[in-house]
Amino acid sequence: MKLTRVLAVYSSLLILILADLGHAAMVDPPFKIIQHALTVEITPAAHTVKAQDRLRLVVRAEAAKQGYFFLNKNLKINSIIYNGGKLKHGLTEPADSELRGTFPASWLVTVEFPETLSRGEEVQLVVTYQGVIYDPPKSSPGLRFLVGSITSGVISEAGVYLAGTTNWYPDLPSSLARFSIRVTAPRGWEVITQGELEERVQSGDRLRWSWRSNIGTDSLTLVAGRLQLVRKRLAGVDIYTYFQPQNMALSARYLEAAAEYIRFYSNLLGPFPFSKFAIVENFFPSGYGLPSFTLLGGGVVERLYIQPYSLGHEIVHNWFGNYVFISQDGQNWAEGLTTYLANYFYREQKEGKQAAALLRRRMLQEFYTYIRPGQDYPLERFVQKRNITDQAIGYQKGAMVFHMLRRMLGDEAFFQGLRVLLSERGGTRVGWQGLQNAFERASGIDLDWFFHQWVKSPGAPRIRLGRVKGRREPDGFLITINLVQEGRPFRLNVPVVMEWPGGRKEVVVLPVKSARERFEFIRAAAPRKLAIDPDFELFRRLEFEEIPPNLNLVIYDDHPVIVLPSHAQGMNKLAYQQIADRIRKNRKAKVVLDRELTRSELAANSLLILGSAEENALWKRVKDRLPAGIELGPGFFRLDEETYQDAGHALLVSFKSPFAANKIVSAFFGLGENSISRLARLLFYYGWQSYTVFKDGKVVKRGDLPVNRASFEYEFKRKKP
Repeated sequence: MKLTRVLAVYSSLLILILADLGHAAMVDPPFKIIQHALTVEITPAAHTVKAQDRLRLVVRAEAAKQGYFFLNKNLKINSIIYNGGKLKHGLTEPADSELRGTFPASWLVTVEFPETLSRGEEVQLVVTYQGVIYDPPKSSPGLRFLVGSITSGVISEAGVYLAGTTNWYPDLPSSLARFSIRVTAPRGWEVITQGELEERVQSGDRLRWSWRSNIGTDSLTLVAGRLQLVRKRLAGVDIYTYFQPQNMALSARYLEAAAEYIRFYSNLLGPFPFSKFAIVENFFPSGYGLPSFTLLGGGVVERLYIQPYSLGHEIVHNWFGNYVFISQDGQNWAEGLTTYLANYFYREQKEGKQAAALLRRRMLQEFYTYIRPGQDYPLERFVQKRNITDQAIGYQKGAMVFHMLRRMLGDEAFFQGLRVLLSERGGTRVGWQGLQNAFERASGIDLDWFFHQWVKSPGAPRIRLGRVKGRREPDGFLITINLVQEGRPFRLNVPVVMEWPGGRKEVVVLPVKSARERFEFIRAAAPRKLAIDPDFELFRRLEFEEIPPNLNLVIYDDHPVIVLPSHAQGMNKLAYQQIADRIRKNRKAKVVLDRELTRSELAANSLLILGSAEENALWKRVKDRLPAGIELGPGFFRLDEETYQDAGHALLVSFKSPFAANKIVSAFFGLGENSISRLARLLFYYGWQSYTVFKDGKVVKRGDLPVNRASFEYEFKRKKP
């Protein structure tokens, strides 16, 4: 590090600080904040906050005379007190782009102490400040719910949201500080933050809350609103709901679900790290997991966000991400692990093997759909979910990597590794190497190759079944299997499932390291068939043939074509147009009327047909080439021998294009005037299955069409008797 230029002069005091404040400075500033003691007054009508922060700091450098912290630019510092005297301070722009990203719209506040301080010495600063924080939430774009509404922080009559990234209190990027906070707000409001509620006292027209967190945290989020509180206690954990009056009837179901998840994961991982968990309704769309609470938009609360992939996901984050933190350089392993434990493992335990296999297939489908070959990046580079690429890598690939690790180590060693991580690294930052160390200690296995291949390197293997032979030998039936990898070969443990007449099955795990490998083994009798990875145990790139057709394959194709109906009327016409506009806004899609679709577009593109046979003329060219089991005509459609003809019925269906190789045709239509208007906005939530039947806006049937797994299965010929 170099001192290269003067950044600020304040009242003739020359303040020298690191010119570029590069990555090394961000990771290791001269001081570390170890505790905040905040006193805060919030006035929603004026959008203002008045605060005092008593900061305890410890010196990290060998010697330090200057220090710095970050604070929101909209906040004016009234004083900085040290040892009873005022310190002068300077305000500069953070020079380093990473710091600007970590602390947006914030000043770098610099101070100089009257004496040189030594490593390990503790000091106290009292920072008093005030100002307006008012950035009304703005809707985020996108087809899918990737992030909530966007705000850098807001104090308003609608509610209060002050996140760590708001920089509403003095902060340093590498600190994992403890907090105590006393907040005053108007009567009728509730204030919620991290940690344990110590007191709630009314004084006139104001209320005061005192919260304390004795577990270090990387940021403090404070929220407030006109909410109603309900509490439940489970095994030493206080579970709260803070809901708007209109959603209070849902409180009991949220409390019950949260108690179940906390009980389940405490048995698996060890005690819940916090003394409370709160489910808080937000005044704008959000789905945030924070230490000891989750912040959900009102619309999310109304949709019963209690499934394992939603509420369970946020609860698991209280072990991983909000107790054991990701590393300072942003190696975000926590989302993949939380996705695996909440979105996948819970349902595996509750719903069984078949449901678990479908979940793994879904994770692989997302990677196939969102990531084109060569577009991915190493898992260790995943920081946060900003787009579908990040989601496919950080969440889906991450979860599958943990699944393969669990298969390789076994349940006992895998979960012991997680318990080791929690018991030894709670309240600290951990990177991928820290996880590797914990699993190696629990299993006694060198995992360097595994983490290098799956975490430090990009890509996904492509493996298929090569030549298979079987012949009778004196001592049994000899089976010869060739496994082939395309592209860069991976080291894999490939499950091969053999099935005999009568339904008996056997799984053989074959270790594969090269592009082509041959295996032989003898069994007492010839199997009926064998298949490689039929239950999707491996993280791999799926082949087009083995993926059930679905709407997302159309939307995320390179150049999909949306075919609007020329004869749609009324609300249906408007709904179809809204769907097309929404896709075109986010994807490179072409929108045409049915009569304008060309032969070349039909033969080269994935299509989304909007409208029924009476509304869209394209059906004349398609309906006779539909897959078996699907039929449509005037005022009806038939699916799996069941006929639907009520005016409230609607259908979303996808199938392999009869006109173009490796392309999909999806169709969406209703049988009545208002059968689809309420579905238009939610259509993309049903994009992963081959068909969904709706009745009056509700799902009544869903499923997948058969796929071709010829490259992954082999049937042995049976001798005629």
